Amino acid sequence: MTINKPITVIMMLAVTFAVVVLFVMPLYQESGDLQRELIQRQAQYEARVDYYLGLTDLLGEIEDRQEALVKVNNALPDQFDMAPIVFFLQQKATQSGLLMQSVNFSEVASSNQEEDGDSSSQLKKVDFTLNINGGYQGLKGFLASLERSSRIFDVQSIIFSNSGEVGAYDFALGVTTNTY
Repeated sequence: MTINKPITVIMMLAVTFAVVVLFVMPLYQESGDLQRELIQRQAQYEARVDYYLGLTDLLGEIEDRQEALVKVNNALPDQFDMAPIVFFLQQKATQSGLLMQSVNFSEVASSNQEEDGDSSSQLKKVDFTLNINGGYQGLKGFLASLERSSRIFDVQSIIFSNSGEVGAYDFALGVTTNTY
């Protein structure tokens, strides 16, 4: 039997083409799909690395600004306690040469800055009236010490009257502070 070379070549080419179409092409397409998936996963990985690097940078900035954050926490404390405020006011009045007679706190009122109904994140306003006795220079020093304090005090009103002593006055200060 003689082998016909042109027919054999054509048959070999047909078989090779069939093998390529049936087996190699699907593998080639699957390889392309896997490559695209690999590129997508690498992009996701790089995005997560960038995200975590950003978080690390933010954490470093927060640690660098820790002193400023402590000052903010002192200026706007989480809870309202009367005792530290009264002690601070008594101390500053005495240092200024004034006599603190009374402190009258009003109710803690929520400000309407946020309308989402979350009362835990709203700023609360605390109003109180401070009655002190002393001279004008003492009052001036007392107000300056309130202004320099880390706690935010806003003097709303000052009412003064003669106390009967020479150079001494009765002062009624309407003061507001804030808390969370």
